Amino acid sequence: MLRLLKRYTTGNTPRFVPQPLFNGSIPPAPFTQSVQTSLSRKPFLEIGIVISLGAISYFAIDNYKERVLLEAKLNSHVIKSQQMQEVYLKQMNAQRKKRELQILNERKSVLQRQMKMALHIAMLRKQLIDNGQDPASIDTIQQEYSKSIKMENSISNVSGTALWISDDSDYKAHLPNAREYDVSIEDLRKG
Repeated sequence: MLRLLKRYTTGNTPRFVPQPLFNGSIPPAPFTQSVQTSLSRKPFLEIGIVISLGAISYFAIDNYKERVLLEAKLNSHVIKSQQMQEVYLKQMNAQRKKRELQILNERKSVLQRQMKMALHIAMLRKQLIDNGQDPASIDTIQQEYSKSIKMENSISNVSGTALWISDDSDYKAHLPNAREYDVSIEDLRKG
């Protein structure tokens, strides 16, 4: 192996010398070829750059306009939503106040009715005593209440409870209508 290396590395002149490719002329430098081709492509490159910058500018401006438009729509929707929420809250508050007023009026009318009935009972008791008769005792009333009075829950009034006397009671015919006590003195004078 060393012999072969010595033979090729010794000072022998080469047996094959390649011929120049361009018939003895020096080939042009690669730099000058690229300069020539780049000079011929330069107008197309500039036109391409201008077109691409124009397209990018158009998309940027269009994107900005759309963003501004969508932000305006979003702000409009937020304002409308807040207004609708305020209207809804006002309606809820008005409904709540109306319901509270209804409850107060119903309580007031129930208390007035109870007081009128109590006054009527007091007048009837006085009549009995004036005529020499003893009125029914509280114990008798309690027993009759537990025997004859019925109760039902109802959603037609705020308290949710309705009371009535059963049909088999002897006192049903003598029980006044509680609504009669709702009539005021002015209503009686008018009609």
